Amino acid sequence: AIPRKKESPRRRGIFGVQQRAADPAVPVLQPASGWAGEAVTLTDQHVLATVPGSNELVCLDLLSGHIHWKAPRENSLYVAGVLEDRVLLAGELKVRCLSLADGKPLWKEPLSIPCPSGRGFIRNGVLYLPVPEGGILLVDTATGSRIRFAGLPGNVTPGNIVGTRGVLLSADGDRLQAMPLPLPPDSRPAESPQERSMQ
Repeated sequence: AIPRKKESPRRRGIFGVQQRAADPAVPVLQPASGWAGEAVTLTDQHVLATVPGSNELVCLDLLSGHIHWKAPRENSLYVAGVLEDRVLLAGELKVRCLSLADGKPLWKEPLSIPCPSGRGFIRNGVLYLPVPEGGILLVDTATGSRIRFAGLPGNVTPGNIVGTRGVLLSADGDRLQAMPLPLPPDSRPAESPQERSMQ
């Protein structure tokens, strides 16, 4: 069970174990222990598995099923994204970056963050993470440093987010919103090969 002081009946959990509301009078609820849901993330050679109630992230060989490594969950909630050589984990208090080769930390220190308000995405080496302060936190996936905080129109608390064609889409239990995609400073809009293929 998730302890809470009060609840908005219109809000739904956006990634299984957390609920939140745009109204500041409604508190952000703390996730239960364990991963935010059962999930499998595939790469060219690996399978990353999270199981609710487990305190480990398991990396297996895609073809043989052999376990390459296990890493402690600590306070992580979900796999935030995977790049060529690294996996990012978003948690209640921090973002961590582990090596796909051996599960060891790649950043000097985890990045301290507020508890995410939903699931984010990685684009052009930047992690876009929705946070309850009414915006998106942009994180450099190479160094683990904050790039910027991008506030959203109306100080809206974002839900699960995706970005495509210069547009940020935010979805929670009862609405879908579209707004301009925040960009890192000194960057120009760029489309990924997948986005170009959609045109």
